[in-house]
Amino acid sequence: MAEFPPLLSQEDMKKHKILLAYRDRCAALLVPLNECRKKNYYMPWACGHERHEYEMCEVADFQRRVKAMDKLKAEKIEQAKAAAAAAAAAAAADAEESK
Repeated sequence: MAEFPPLLSQEDMKKHKILLAYRDRCAALLVPLNECRKKNYYMPWACGHERHEYEMCEVADFQRRVKAMDKLKAEKIEQAKAAAAAAAAAAAADAEESK
């Protein structure tokens, strides 16, 4: 899946009775999946294509969030290193100044 489906509005999510826990980027794929499930009386072998699309969207969304968190952690580490280097440089300058 290259891109995510368009986001549903809050009114659409409420109309389709999507639980708060499932209101994410993939909610637009959950609507046809739930309709298919209801139409087929929740038969486990029915709606395989819709379920696969929804699950792949969830996996892609999880990977996107992990990647974003890794980027934030790397930025935080870089900021800490820069702050430590600045503190070390300031300490060295103070030591030179006091001699």
